Amino acid sequence: MNKALRSLARSAFHAVGGTLATRVRNRNGVRILMYHRFKMASRLEEQCAHLQKYYRPISLTEVGWWLRKKGDIPQGAVVFTVDDGYRDFFVNAYPVVSAFKIPALVYLATDMIDQRTCLWVDWVRLLCGDEVKNRLKKVPNAERLHYLDQLPKGGAVPEENTPLQWDEIRLMAKEGIEFGAHTRSHPILARLETREQVWGEIAGSKARIERELGAAVLHFCYPNGNVGDFTDETVDVVKECGYLTAVTAGKGVNFAGADPFRLRRIHQEPWIPAVRFAQTVAGLPD
Repeated sequence: MNKALRSLARSAFHAVGGTLATRVRNRNGVRILMYHRFKMASRLEEQCAHLQKYYRPISLTEVGWWLRKKGDIPQGAVVFTVDDGYRDFFVNAYPVVSAFKIPALVYLATDMIDQRTCLWVDWVRLLCGDEVKNRLKKVPNAERLHYLDQLPKGGAVPEENTPLQWDEIRLMAKEGIEFGAHTRSHPILARLETREQVWGEIAGSKARIERELGAAVLHFCYPNGNVGDFTDETVDVVKECGYLTAVTAGKGVNFAGADPFRLRRIHQEPWIPAVRFAQTVAGLPD
């Protein structure tokens, strides 16, 4: 089905109450929204208004305790998460989610912030394109690092790829934004050669954020986060590091009994049209 027909089908489904029916069917689950970038955040206010009207925005900490049967959550629970740690969240999204009083959780790849650079996936995309970037996600980590070593060094980071600064992170933390760990250097964890390397990435990012914020970091996000990007051993390390939850890029709504270290999410963009946004949040496949 082409794009125009898909859009017409979505609109028709929405008009006959399909979106509402899906939202009601999934009312006892938790939707965890997954955002990345906010360069074009033209519809974010509209999206936040939708979340406030039809859902109950809550923190992922509440979800973590609920899954351990140590608390309750409201029907229609939704969590707003952001991956990586780019500055466009601070500039374009933070004022909006704050105005709508929506709890937000930002996962930080800490080396990017400390080194004032962008993620390797974005650097490869800029220099070599998506095909090379996607190939490097699938090779052993040593091969990936060797390839990265051959790329030009010292180039200026484009403004749209500027990372957050620790002062900005501390400011937002004081105002209620929560921060989780996304490893130190954003490797594909399943491609690392040793458990010590996995531990260094997962524990190292947690310790770095805790040192800057003076507060416990309870939540982790697997880089890339699809099946095959992390292993059972990866999950064991996350548990040993003392996290309360970990999120994947697997699509879906989370219900009681879900594994708190393999939580599913719903991919979103701050420019998605209203009907498509409403339907994906409700739990329909994109």
